[in-house]
Amino acid sequence: MIIGSFTYIHFEKERREAFLISQLEEKVTLTKDLYNISSSSYTYMGYHYAISFTDEPNVQYDFFVKSISHDQHSIVYYGYDSEEEAPGPKRDLLFKEEINGF
Repeated sequence: MIIGSFTYIHFEKERREAFLISQLEEKVTLTKDLYNISSSSYTYMGYHYAISFTDEPNVQYDFFVKSISHDQHSIVYYGYDSEEEAPGPKRDLLFKEEINGF
């Protein structure tokens, strides 16, 4: 039972991460070599992924990938964490507009 649960969670994490990568490439033309997924975890809002870019080492962008149905997912850009406020994060507005649609 424990092994099955671990396998399922790992499978879902990988599947949703692949969806996140494809959506970043499709919607905002970011290829995987431009960023790192620095962490991921399961939360009540879905699977959380923190993304960082080499040109913005003090900023971490947060995304959630939720399951809509058995084989469909949605992505939500949640915001960013920054060690310093100035200058502002380069991609915040881009993610709000292109990922969240506002």
